[in-house]
Amino acid sequence: MADGTSTETRVILLAEVKQLAERMGELEEEVKVLIDQRARADLELQDYEASIPGYGF
Repeated sequence: MADGTSTETRVILLAEVKQLAERMGELEEEVKVLIDQRARADLELQDYEASIPGYGF
């Protein structure tokens, strides 16, 4: 930040950085959940494909 940045602007920017950091944490958790869901869906698809006679021929 520039030396001339007002205290009010600094407070606003700090609050925005805090909100962005919190949102980033939320998104990181959501990504983990989605990765887990995809892994389960992939396993279910593999099980389904294995149950179809002649699949892949």
